[in-house]
Amino acid sequence: MITQANYIVKVRPQDGETYIFEYETPDVWTALEEFWHEDWDDWLSGIYMDSAWPIDVYAMEHGKVIRVYKFKLCTSSFHAYFDHGRCTLDEFAKFIERKD
Repeated sequence: MITQANYIVKVRPQDGETYIFEYETPDVWTALEEFWHEDWDDWLSGIYMDSAWPIDVYAMEHGKVIRVYKFKLCTSSFHAYFDHGRCTLDEFAKFIERKD
């Protein structure tokens, strides 16, 4: 399947499902912000969370993946950055970076 989205966000919570969200945004950070404000609450906020879930963000160009960002979903970090601006983008990026 070829997508026209600029970014695809794939979340793998503890419920065993994989959730895919598509965003036409100019950058990875805007895609994560849209995920947080538009889809997190509707799709995932009710799932029990005892640790950070893996999030992969695929940067797309002409239907092909050109870069993959590996993050972890820590709700307190997303809330602090996107809702309150309590940290800088660099601090937020370092905190949610996933190394695996």
